[in-house]
Amino acid sequence: MRIGRTLTLALAFGVLLVAVGMAGVSAWHRADGMVDKVLMVALACAVVGAVHLLPALCRSLAVWPLWLACFVVAVHGHAGFLLQAGEKVAAVRQAPQAQALQDKREAIGQALASIAARPVAVVAAQIARVQSPERRQALTVELAESQKAAALRNELVTLAQKRADDARHGGVTDPVTKGISAVTGLPVQAVTLAVAIVTAALLELVGVVLWRAALRPEPVAPVTLYDAQAVNPPPVPKMMATAQPEPVQAPADPVAALREAVARGEVALSVRDIRRFLSCSQARASELRRHLVSVA
Repeated sequence: MRIGRTLTLALAFGVLLVAVGMAGVSAWHRADGMVDKVLMVALACAVVGAVHLLPALCRSLAVWPLWLACFVVAVHGHAGFLLQAGEKVAAVRQAPQAQALQDKREAIGQALASIAARPVAVVAAQIARVQSPERRQALTVELAESQKAAALRNELVTLAQKRADDARHGGVTDPVTKGISAVTGLPVQAVTLAVAIVTAALLELVGVVLWRAALRPEPVAPVTLYDAQAVNPPPVPKMMATAQPEPVQAPADPVAALREAVARGEVALSVRDIRRFLSCSQARASELRRHLVSVA
């Protein structure tokens, strides 16, 4: 029992540290000056501590509205931390891809700058009107250059569209989030926010349950009647405590007394009854019985 309580307390303390750390980091990034940062971190830690410990320390129903307000604020802070962490990871993962796109755009731009051909439609229309073979050959070369320039412009449009899609998705690279968004039809940002809120709420609720289990009162064992009498024995009545057994006086002549008792029918002429009457040994009782039988 004590080992289980110690383990529960350790788990509760660990969850509290994780929650305080997340809230502190999130609050740190929401302020500008050092004083503001410190105060924001202190406020976030106080709110998280209240969420974890209030239900365990105060079991009154009046504390639940206060706890609910602290819970909402704590979940908001944790969700902000999770979103910030996701954005940082996405930025790091997409940095090489973004650089590659930028390099490709620059290369396409340089290639377009080196092409001086007119648009494809203009060159094609002119080819249709020209009859001179030399002129048609020159226009055919220009048409090929125009088509190459058009293909490069289309590639630039594709790159721009890809960059716009990445910006619209908020830089999310988690395949699970993208899959949920594709299945449900919800925006990626909405799915990411929902996952962050659920994760934050789950962390806080786990902390509450662990602290309530760690700080719950020890169960009191029921006291039985035997235990109560062992702790507080019943008082002995005064008369019983002071009464002393009166000593049994042996008869002056045991043989005469035994003979009279046998004559009155109070004692049977047996060894057992003689022993019970005189409180003597079995040998003495046998001797007295033989004596009485011989006399009779």
